[in-house]
Amino acid sequence: MPRWPEPAARARAVSSTPFGALSPIAARLRAEGRLFPLHIGDSYLLPAIEARQIDLDHEPVHRYCPVAGLPAYRRMVADWVGPQLGLALGPENVVAAPGCTGALSQVATALFDPGDEVLVVTPCWPLIFGILRSQGLVPVEVPVGADGWPEADAGAFRRRLGEACGERTAGLYFCDPNNPAGFVCPRAYVEALRDVAVEHGLWLAVDVVYKDLIFDGVQWAVPLLAEEREVRERLVVTGSFSKSHLLAGHRAGFVIAPRELEQLMARVVTHASYHASTSAQEMAMAALSAGPAEIERVRRSYVEGLEAACGGLRPAYHRPQAGAFIFVDFRQQVDDAAGLLRLLVACMEAGVSLAPGEVFGADFGCFARLCFTATSPQRIVEAIGLLNAVVEGRSRPGHGGL
Repeated sequence: MPRWPEPAARARAVSSTPFGALSPIAARLRAEGRLFPLHIGDSYLLPAIEARQIDLDHEPVHRYCPVAGLPAYRRMVADWVGPQLGLALGPENVVAAPGCTGALSQVATALFDPGDEVLVVTPCWPLIFGILRSQGLVPVEVPVGADGWPEADAGAFRRRLGEACGERTAGLYFCDPNNPAGFVCPRAYVEALRDVAVEHGLWLAVDVVYKDLIFDGVQWAVPLLAEEREVRERLVVTGSFSKSHLLAGHRAGFVIAPRELEQLMARVVTHASYHASTSAQEMAMAALSAGPAEIERVRRSYVEGLEAACGGLRPAYHRPQAGAFIFVDFRQQVDDAAGLLRLLVACMEAGVSLAPGEVFGADFGCFARLCFTATSPQRIVEAIGLLNAVVEGRSRPGHGGL
């Protein structure tokens, strides 16, 4: 139990930003105008004109809204996401949130007690670890594969999940499509996640932020979770408009949950943020009104960035099936996380910033995440050339794209 002047132990357990020690170098290079920011999942494009022209003279935009979100926003999310998931959703299944980060914070508060364990499929979106630890929860990592990509044997993954379950295990979290590796979970993997959640009585939380940004006709298997009632009753989905509609700075997110949780989720929101930003919800509705062509515009820009990166990247990697990132495998260049940090510092001094792999999972200290959407394809090509030049002298025999 902390006493003055010591802060809470669970707050101290939360790590700093995923970029951590490299942030000061990035700030200096940004000020000098020579940073290629490939460490953060942003976009260089502006959102749809509809979102940029919401009426700021409309008085309700500046006022409190219902705690669970604007009724029109909740209905819009239900109508948009429900068919994608194969779920019959109403507004009562949706609670507005300040981005997917806020959504997952609300889920952690609503579903788990301090000391509970939550299985986390890695590599994964890094902030989930801090979200869980800040609530006094224990993340238990379950790697999807040795190189951050699903293995051919889904049975081995299923066994790892089962072996990770203990008396305090209360939930299972995964993001699909995946951040940072960009894979879309094969059907057999989603079935394994479903079966373990049911067998061990777990809540099943899935982050679907990149659901609209899948490439090359790859099949998204998450909707199979909606097929059985005993799975639907434990399924909680989080997402946002940050990626699909370029509204990252406005924090327009949502939680989709069984309607029995509506009042509980609303109580949690009341004491966390009171409600999500009214103007962000209005912007999201305006952006979605632009229709499928807007999502296709964003997806096209992602594909252009992906091709620019993959066209010249020399270290090992799997070509992403979705999302904004390549999870670069530097095991041919470094032996451990300390070696990777030295490599990333050298890349930074050349002007290229990457995110260190260990923040995405303890097994990935020799990997780094590269974002191919944060700047134009032309600048991606330039950044990849600089990255290759730094890496060239550190390679051992046998490296290359996977």
